[in-house]
Amino acid sequence: MGDRNVIGSNGAVGLGSLSSVSHVDANSVETPSYNQPRVIGDSTVYLTEADAKVFDGWDKADVKVDTKRSTFEALKQTVKDIASFLSEP
Repeated sequence: MGDRNVIGSNGAVGLGSLSSVSHVDANSVETPSYNQPRVIGDSTVYLTEADAKVFDGWDKADVKVDTKRSTFEALKQTVKDIASFLSEP
């Protein structure tokens, strides 16, 4: 398990204006398993080969890197993200 979480959009879902939020596990340093580098903003993270294929299919406009958090903290952030999305005009 890596020390980073890459969060992004994997494209439109049905209505054309909605997108699905997804995430992949990443690491801040290269390891035998995490050997696929990707540059996101000012950061380089390393993905597994399978997660790199998933990441490469994403819309890159909304991708961000986050450090690992507890399940509770991640759930809180997800609720905030959904509330923000629903409040947009």
